[in-house]
Amino acid sequence: MEIAQLKILLAVVRQKNFSAVARQRNVSPSSISRSITAIEQELGVRLLQRTTRNVVLTEAGLRYVERIESLVDELDLAKEAIQENAQLPRGTLRITASPSFGTVYIAPLLSEFSNQYPDLIVDLHLTDKRVDLLTENIDLAIRQGPLDDSSLIAERFLTARYRVCASPQYLAQSGTPAKPQDLTQHRCLTFPLAEFNTCWNFRHPDNNKIIPVNLTSPLCINNGMALLACAINGGGIVLLSDWLIQNALNAGSLVDIFPQYDSFATNLEANISFIYPSRTFVPAKVKIVMAYLRQSATAQTNT
Repeated sequence: MEIAQLKILLAVVRQKNFSAVARQRNVSPSSISRSITAIEQELGVRLLQRTTRNVVLTEAGLRYVERIESLVDELDLAKEAIQENAQLPRGTLRITASPSFGTVYIAPLLSEFSNQYPDLIVDLHLTDKRVDLLTENIDLAIRQGPLDDSSLIAERFLTARYRVCASPQYLAQSGTPAKPQDLTQHRCLTFPLAEFNTCWNFRHPDNNKIIPVNLTSPLCINNGMALLACAINGGGIVLLSDWLIQNALNAGSLVDIFPQYDSFATNLEANISFIYPSRTFVPAKVKIVMAYLRQSATAQTNT
């Protein structure tokens, strides 16, 4: 049997769907089915139980996949290791990040990165969903907050600082809050997360005491860039990360209302991390892009 067939088998097992694998590979579902059948005929056992809605491993299939999965991965890693030794990363590098962070922070850096590594195709997928790295064939995720899957590897990339801001226009019309508790009398714009749209916390600069402020928001938006635009246009007060609002602060289109306080939403993790599958060998292309993004972040901090 061919390695390509084994890769198809693993993809079907991970996706639990013939059609999804076929769409990813731009082939017909019948082609995927023929590959699986060919493996089963050569082995003389049934590996998968197929239903109209799902694909389930048989007991023999489970034992077989457990044995071949690491071997197939090692073959891919061996190929990447050769490319790494040649200092020529090739193939496709699939990255996922949130729409706001990807658009504001990552996308502007990719043009120069692509120029440096012309044989590497970068595929940036922007979504707020926690994508399954294995089933979606993602090489690197850039996420904020704790890991949902402990089998993945996380490396800190940046630590965000949250700031409470409003436009000069809004503050001229509605007044500037003198203390965090005054926010209850203002229009606060929020993000639709339970820990974000109900309570903002402030750490007192003198005694480190946490001051919780409960909110009732008249406007909730599920995109950070849209929240930013709304605040700049005088819509209200926002709590957003420094990487998203720094340009607006520098331009004077937003004002940091409580610069002396550390601000954060309830249980909101400030670390932004690189997330990648748990492997004994990290592909060269992943190492290279992480190093490039870290170097770029350092350069931005020092300017």
